[in-house]
Amino acid sequence: MIKRFDFPTKSFSDSSFFNSLSKKDSYLIFHDETPDKPAFLRLHLIGKGSNIFLGLHLETFSIVVLKPINENSQKSIERERTIAQLRIRHCVHYYGEYSSHQNQYFVLDFMSKGTLDEQQTKLMNQQHSKKKKLFSLLDLIKGINTIHKKGLIHHDISPLNILMDHDQGFCLCDFEHTRTIGGEPYTSDVGQYLYSAPSLQSNDSDNISYSVDIYSFGLLIPLFFNSEILEQLDIRKHIQYKCIEKSNEIISSETIIILLYYQILA
Repeated sequence: MIKRFDFPTKSFSDSSFFNSLSKKDSYLIFHDETPDKPAFLRLHLIGKGSNIFLGLHLETFSIVVLKPINENSQKSIERERTIAQLRIRHCVHYYGEYSSHQNQYFVLDFMSKGTLDEQQTKLMNQQHSKKKKLFSLLDLIKGINTIHKKGLIHHDISPLNILMDHDQGFCLCDFEHTRTIGGEPYTSDVGQYLYSAPSLQSNDSDNISYSVDIYSFGLLIPLFFNSEILEQLDIRKHIQYKCIEKSNEIISSETIIILLYYQILA
């Protein structure tokens, strides 16, 4: 059953099993019917040093991810729940939450190809076309743009927080460090320092805005292309050379979307 996620949707004459647990349903709260009849079966841990489980929804036989909810960090739960309930396209899909005995989990879509960090070598080896990579970047910046339109900042964009599905589509994940504009303080001790904006590294709260996500996005572009193609991309120059701390000089996510469409059609 899990092996089916090694292949793209088009490989199957009937691919309905990928959506047997509907993404159109509202944010659901799952409970065990009885102690002997759980709603989900925990299959095994996924990822190195992770406490996240691959799970099976026993009613629909859907493969999902069960991410433990850390009850010791109520603010992190609230941040992640906010994004989860918004159902933002190009962000990993949350089906809802699952309570079982003393354990609670977020129920997420299974992104079978892992993280962008794990896919770097294949991307650089040209196993994806230039246009496909540009569309992948477009999906990511659309996700970032929607988050920003909700008045939120992801705050931790890096290759470890971008997932790839069986159709080679990318989406954002890990929203426990999300912040609202003008909300609680930002911290510099989250995520990968390499992808953190200078204003975050220096705790310069006066210059922290949506620009911190755009800065991190600009640093992702070299992971998709070799140096020869990278030099040909106007989008790279626009983002990386304008990704500076001052928010009034930063390139906007809307502008990046336009530039990517221009690059795709070029």
